[in-house]
Amino acid sequence: MLAHIVERIKQEKEARRMTTQQIAERSGVPASTISRILSGQTDSPSIHNIVAICRAVGVSLDELFGIVPPEQLYEY
Repeated sequence: MLAHIVERIKQEKEARRMTTQQIAERSGVPASTISRILSGQTDSPSIHNIVAICRAVGVSLDELFGIVPPEQLYEY
């Protein structure tokens, strides 16, 4: 599961051409922590850091965890 989350964040980071430092500035999560998460050096990142990183790269937690497909996020 964590590998999927990390891969999805990496995809969004690349798609938006963001650096780790830019994500750190937008999220408030230290760049070193982001680097450890994205390189797989931590197997249990805090949900607070994941939420902040998701916001910074523009992906919802629903999308990240596959709870709701992206096309259904705003359907009522």
